[in-house]
Amino acid sequence: MFDKMVIALDGSQLSPKVQEAAILFARENKSSLTFVHVVKELPAYVTSQLVFMVHDVQTEYLEEAKKYGQELLDQACKAAEKEGVQCEAILLQGDPANELLALVKEKNADLIMMGSRGLGDFKELMLGSVSHRITQLAPCPVFIIK
Repeated sequence: MFDKMVIALDGSQLSPKVQEAAILFARENKSSLTFVHVVKELPAYVTSQLVFMVHDVQTEYLEEAKKYGQELLDQACKAAEKEGVQCEAILLQGDPANELLALVKEKNADLIMMGSRGLGDFKELMLGSVSHRITQLAPCPVFIIK
């Protein structure tokens, strides 16, 4: 039923739970996993304020964020392969919801699994959240881990 699953890992406290649930679910259903981490760029107002303190803060931030994201993905794939689950790791850059949705369509995924950010109703109403946007726009079922 769920042959191709896309698993979003953001490095939050929920990421280990999402990874563990995805591997268990994939092993039981003989599914393949695509672990994805999206590096979000710093907003322009942040980089414009920090440019006086740190030269090229956006570039340094992106390098460190990509390094961290790749380590997170490599560890997840290693854990999946140890359990006999086929996986791939994809590191993207941009708006997390948009990048994740584009990848899901490209991979023709059957399921998206991700963590909730735990935002309260008021914060979610004001700011929106990646998990909320995904549940509204995804072309397939979304499994949210709390």
